[in-house]
Amino acid sequence: MQLAFGYNRRLQRYDPELRVRWSPSTERWLLERRARYKRTWIDPDTYPDKEHDTYRQLADGYFTLGIYQPRDLPTVGQLIDYLKSQDMWTLGETAGAVADELDADYFTRREARRAARTREVGDIGGEVYENHAWSEGRRVAVPASLPSP
Repeated sequence: MQLAFGYNRRLQRYDPELRVRWSPSTERWLLERRARYKRTWIDPDTYPDKEHDTYRQLADGYFTLGIYQPRDLPTVGQLIDYLKSQDMWTLGETAGAVADELDADYFTRREARRAARTREVGDIGGEVYENHAWSEGRRVAVPASLPSP
C-alpha cells in the first residue's frame, strides 16, 4: 500500500525519530521509532522469511511503537495529537509522578485482592465450623428462610 504523500515528512517535523511504513509480510502499517542503540550488521540467514519486518527494523535501527490495520491508519494530525497526549515530557509529568501513580494503583489492587481473600477465608472457616458443630450434634444456626419440618 502507498502512504499518503508527505505523511512521514509531516510526522518527522513533530518527531524526527518516527516513521510509518507498510509491512508487506503482515499487511499492516507500522509506526516505528529510531532506536538509540547502535545499528549492527544483521545476517539475513538468521531470520526466516516471516521475520522480514524484524530483519528490516534491526538493519535500519528501528523498533515498533504501534501497528495499524490497513484502513485504520489515522491521519497525521490525529496521530500527532495522540502521541502528544501520551508524551510525559509534553504533559510536564515527571517519571516520579508516573511511578507514584502506578504504585498507588498497585497498592489499591493489592488491598482489594487481600480483602477478597479475607472474605473468602472467613466464609470457608464459617462453613467448616458449622459442619464440625453439626457433626458433633451441637446446635447450628439455620437461616430463617428455610422451611421448618
